[in-house]
Amino acid sequence: MQISACMVIGCLLVFAAGYDIAAHIVPDYIPVLIMIAGFPVVRLLPALLGLLLVPLPFLAAALLKEGSIGGGDIKLMGACGFVLGVRDGYSALLLGLFFAVLSQTIRGRDRSKGFALVPYLAAGCLIMMLSYL
Repeated sequence: MQISACMVIGCLLVFAAGYDIAAHIVPDYIPVLIMIAGFPVVRLLPALLGLLLVPLPFLAAALLKEGSIGGGDIKLMGACGFVLGVRDGYSALLLGLFFAVLSQTIRGRDRSKGFALVPYLAAGCLIMMLSYL
């Protein structure tokens, strides 16, 4: 992946994380911009598979339990799956979830309360993108 694409996508992920912390939503244009920034450097078939398969666990969780996962998290991971592909997209997702669980456990947060997940997912995606450099 080109450094310029990583920088643009990285900035978009940091912006999305900050927005999610502040407002608990991710603007719809962020995943679109991530896909546009990554389009010149992706291979089409792995990108499309990542777009469809990476957000599936979040989509299933959202359908099974109302209020568990937001649509912004699902769309963001779809866009990151588009850029990273299936294997690295799932790795980013698992890293992000690991960071979230670790952080929430250390903080002793109440499990019944929601929290911004995008900062953790963004960290996982950034780490996976850095592995390309």
